[in-house]
Amino acid sequence: MRAAVLHGIGNLEIEDVDTPTCGAREVLLRVGAATICRTDLKMYTQGQRDLVLPRILGHEVAGTVVEVGREVTEVLEGERIQVAPGFACGRCWYCVQGRSNLCENISILGFSYDGGFSEYVLLPEAAISSGSLNPIPDPLSFEEAALAEPVACCINGLEMAKIGFDETILIVGGGPIGNIFYHLSQIAGASKVHIVEILPERREFMRRYQIDALDSIESVQDEVDILIPACSDPDALIKGIKKVKRRGKVIAFSGLSVDDPQLLDPNIIHYNELTMVGAYGCTTWQNREALTLMASRKLDLRYLLTDQIPIEKILDGLRMVDAKEGMKVVVKNIRKGG
Repeated sequence: MRAAVLHGIGNLEIEDVDTPTCGAREVLLRVGAATICRTDLKMYTQGQRDLVLPRILGHEVAGTVVEVGREVTEVLEGERIQVAPGFACGRCWYCVQGRSNLCENISILGFSYDGGFSEYVLLPEAAISSGSLNPIPDPLSFEEAALAEPVACCINGLEMAKIGFDETILIVGGGPIGNIFYHLSQIAGASKVHIVEILPERREFMRRYQIDALDSIESVQDEVDILIPACSDPDALIKGIKKVKRRGKVIAFSGLSVDDPQLLDPNIIHYNELTMVGAYGCTTWQNREALTLMASRKLDLRYLLTDQIPIEKILDGLRMVDAKEGMKVVVKNIRKGG
């Protein structure tokens, strides 16, 4: 089968590798669609703390079960599933507390197991026992189902902040994550949602879908209850926090470079009694909640699926993500002749 294999920083090759076969407690998935995340770009350009090389990348994945091991009863051949990529142990303190995204023994599809930028992906026993194989409800396509993981991450962020009805939200960053947060905030009952995006082409894109984005944080006239930095620009946090009203909240969602010299003024947090909450990853049930929301069409993200490429063009896809061209790039198994 064809696969995009990362051997090291800047060394990603399209290779013919053996199609996996199932062990007793494993599942073979034919990939229907996998979407590119900025974390995939980071792994290619910088590496990542949880990444084990060599590795087939791709953690936003949906497809069809084509083979199950003899001891597997949880899924059936022919079933359409989305994979929640974090496989938690279910035994550590964090898992017992319901925070499986922080599992001490977590393994991750596309990081510690081969992922979905391939024709097939072998899902280990850990994926089955952690409940990470989620049936795709009608009418969702594979492309939409692959978005469940980033949606679930945003759901986690809003749950951590305990967003309340009639609160005002400021989202900084109008990429896929910012757009997802925008819609989820409205669904949660926010009275007003501001979204800031500095790139004019992205503002124009959102305008076509009735989202009026501002061009700078300074353009936001109101104080807000919650700040969501949905990009890795330090200004999203450093400038954005100045727009948060007293006793407001900040969701630390996007990681920043450890080498960035800019510092957040702790006096703003102290004197304004702000609450900062971190949000990392997502749980299996947040993935299922994401699928349910999208299937109901309360959350319709089809407009974000702007580009589609075959596996052989994965480097072009990563370049598009780096250049912020389009929104979500879908990797599909497109063969010549159809």
